[in-house]
Amino acid sequence: MLALPGSVLPHEKAFAIPQFDKLVHIGLFSCFVFLWCLYYSKRNLPQKKLLVLFFWIFVIAAVYGAGMEFVQKYFIPGRDFEVGDILADLIGASLAYGTSNILLLGIE
Repeated sequence: MLALPGSVLPHEKAFAIPQFDKLVHIGLFSCFVFLWCLYYSKRNLPQKKLLVLFFWIFVIAAVYGAGMEFVQKYFIPGRDFEVGDILADLIGASLAYGTSNILLLGIE
């Protein structure tokens, strides 16, 4: 969805809700980070290594989210750059990173 041209985006009523797209960004990046952390947590790796992996998954998600905003600005017709989208991506990635550490590694 991040790389679709603006003319192809759905025109559903939910997208007319102010800032609804921020919830979509939070959800996408939460799933991205949590599912990768879940995948690696099942690999029988030492907890220290998992902590480092989880952190790098978070960093990759954060860089990807910010990078995609620049891709939208310069390369995708009908899309624009929004700092709010980057913040929503970071919020989603952060929530999943923290949740992964608590639920998957038992760290409080």
